[in-house]
Amino acid sequence: MQNSTRVMENVLKWEQPDVVIYTGDDLSVSSGTRKELLKFDTSYPLSLSKFGPDGIHGLTNYYLPLYNNCNAQNPSWILYFLDSGGGTYPELVYDDQIDWFKNVSSEIKHIYGSIPSLTFLHIPSTEYENLYQQSLCFGMDDDDVSPQINPNQLLTVLTAFGNTKAVFVGHDHGNDWCCPFAGGLMVCYGRHTGYGGYGE
Repeated sequence: MQNSTRVMENVLKWEQPDVVIYTGDDLSVSSGTRKELLKFDTSYPLSLSKFGPDGIHGLTNYYLPLYNNCNAQNPSWILYFLDSGGGTYPELVYDDQIDWFKNVSSEIKHIYGSIPSLTFLHIPSTEYENLYQQSLCFGMDDDDVSPQINPNQLLTVLTAFGNTKAVFVGHDHGNDWCCPFAGGLMVCYGRHTGYGGYGE
């Protein structure tokens, strides 16, 4: 974890971004658990990572409201984060996580009205398979899609709930494409970092 921490501290110092979102594989830990890694992440004073609710699959199911300024009463965007497993955990977004997303997004809409959102997870849903078409998409297509182990219609849910404008995944490091999906949803891979997608 020390190497990953040192690299990210240097990147943050050089780039000075407004926000950084990890979708997986950015940090590795040789010993310990995912819970310990998240506890380490949240120990930093500017970290906005959260432990998700108990009673559903996954550790990092949560949302962050974004505000235009410190005095704003209503959020201008919502960022959703879904734990798609990986490592020693099944690579899957479970039905109870999708139900959590539906419930939270419906509650937010009831309170604030329709607010645009983005969704982030690590492993693409099965709906990513065969989605890339060069004439409709942009970005690099240098890797096969390695989807979650079971279909779950996640993208279809995102178009129906939460006013989601785009979903971003990682996992397949050679890809950084975006493609249109039904309902105006953009389905994307995040940009990978390093000399090569797999540390080459």
